[in-house]
Amino acid sequence: MCVSQCDFSFQTNPYTTILQLSIPRLLSLQDRNPLSTTYGCFDRPYWHFKTITDFPNISCQQSMLVLAQIYKYPFSGNIYFGKKKILENIIAGLTFWAKSQHKDGSVDEFFPYDRSFCAIAFTTYAAAESLSLIKDEIELSCFEELQKKVHSSCNWILKHDNKEVTNQILAASVALLKSFFLTQDHRYLVGSQEKLKRALSQQNEEGWFYEYNGADIGYLSISIDLLVHHYKFSADEKVKQAALRAIGFLKHFIFPHGSAGGEYGSRNTQYIMPSGLEFFSNYSDEAQYILHYLYRGFQKGQTLSPLSSDDRYFCFFYIPSYVSALYLFKPKNYTHRPLSDGMTLFKRAGLVHYKNQDMHVVIGASKNGVIKISNQDKTVYSEVGFFCTLKNGHLVASQFLNTQNSFSVSEINQDIIIKIQGQFIRVYNKIPMRKYLLPFRIFNYVFLRFKLFHQLFDLFFRKKMIMKKTKTKIYFNKKIRLNSEGIEIEDEITGSYLRKIQKMYLLSHGTAMYNTTSSCFQNCEIDDSHLHQEIDLDCLQNNKQIRLSRKIIFKQLDNPSVMRGRQGRSEKGDAGVLFCTSRSLTSENEVFPHN
Repeated sequence: MCVSQCDFSFQTNPYTTILQLSIPRLLSLQDRNPLSTTYGCFDRPYWHFKTITDFPNISCQQSMLVLAQIYKYPFSGNIYFGKKKILENIIAGLTFWAKSQHKDGSVDEFFPYDRSFCAIAFTTYAAAESLSLIKDEIELSCFEELQKKVHSSCNWILKHDNKEVTNQILAASVALLKSFFLTQDHRYLVGSQEKLKRALSQQNEEGWFYEYNGADIGYLSISIDLLVHHYKFSADEKVKQAALRAIGFLKHFIFPHGSAGGEYGSRNTQYIMPSGLEFFSNYSDEAQYILHYLYRGFQKGQTLSPLSSDDRYFCFFYIPSYVSALYLFKPKNYTHRPLSDGMTLFKRAGLVHYKNQDMHVVIGASKNGVIKISNQDKTVYSEVGFFCTLKNGHLVASQFLNTQNSFSVSEINQDIIIKIQGQFIRVYNKIPMRKYLLPFRIFNYVFLRFKLFHQLFDLFFRKKMIMKKTKTKIYFNKKIRLNSEGIEIEDEITGSYLRKIQKMYLLSHGTAMYNTTSSCFQNCEIDDSHLHQEIDLDCLQNNKQIRLSRKIIFKQLDNPSVMRGRQGRSEKGDAGVLFCTSRSLTSENEVFPHN
């Protein structure tokens, strides 16, 4: 069955078909053999393939809540409702989660003795909620044993935090809230409120929550999902207003065809989770606006959904949010309210949104000039920065989160001028386990079981893989001129390391910062307008700089096509705008340095 062939009107629940297609996949990921030592595990590469990994990723156990919901609540075509076999699978998932805890209540996600704050926060929420849903249908001894494990994980959560990632703080607060409902231990309610207060304090005045020092689209939608649980409990107006501010920000970053986010966000995510929007659509026209385009994206196959995610985040984020959205959905009599034409600047986030009657444009100034352009049907142009391999094998890039605000945005007459300057950074793109797996495992089991070693390594790991920016001696100045006719982009790249460059590309998609939820395939990537452009470096023999300029002209065509500039010639494509290229990047990959 193809989702794009189904009815996704506002009167028909758009999540039903997606869930009907996804649940068999979910059950295939779980070990359902009651005699297996890994019975209940949702990490299929661990329990089924056996040689791929030597420990289970416990974040996958969040899927037990999905099974509990479809077991407990009916929906159209729900063949799993009330089935004893599904109840067995839920209990098995809970039991595997419980026995995978360390003595201190923590669990692992990326490596043994990882003690992942993210994994324990989200899975404790799932465990407490699942156990609440089925507590009257399981044996008392089993319930009490599982409840003890919820206590253990909550006690760990109370003592820990991850202040750089707001969605995880919110997940921890929801885990404690759900555990309070289950256990009536008031310490958890107090701890939940403290973490909620901390998370709300990390909302920027522009509406977004901090995710590694910046705004990220996908994780913001997860934060909105999590705020639902607090508002349902308390009806706290502060929670509601925080969610509505976040939605007001989020509405600028979904394109009319349903895609959202990307490399301009602080964590490069490309999705919007829907359950929080479904809930707050009762209070917000802006939430309805976003949902309208998500539904269009389901029809067109342009929205990332559980059907297009990898297994890890299918279990972790996608399927839990989509099953909650299914139960929250209400038929809508929706009046389309488009965004106003012109520019909206989010200075603190370093994001520029521009719209005219034909195009939507998002420019990530804080990511050094990431550009996404969409018409009504798809993303027609994307560039995410320059990536280079050096002669010593290192990979460097111009794309990184620029927290120093070394950019400016101004309006001159009808033009929007964006100027950005900075340095290329080294991209960590090695696969360390190919060389260090055995010593790393010895380190895991010998040292990381101790709290001090774990804290030091966690700090090192996060800085090394996620936050570290090793600057190189390659510098850039970028100027972007944007108006109703199109975009002109000029790049000047200089520095003593230029002669060390072996290859240089202007990429249409790709990330420089490590983030496990990014780099999912989107259908627009196969269009000619999304080809990576290789830069001809022969000009560097006599020059100490590279100057590139290109022009992207918006033009709505009666018969959608692309004309891609090629030194006076043009070629037809399939995207609905007129593209021209001047002085630098052509279809022959030429570079024309200024004299």
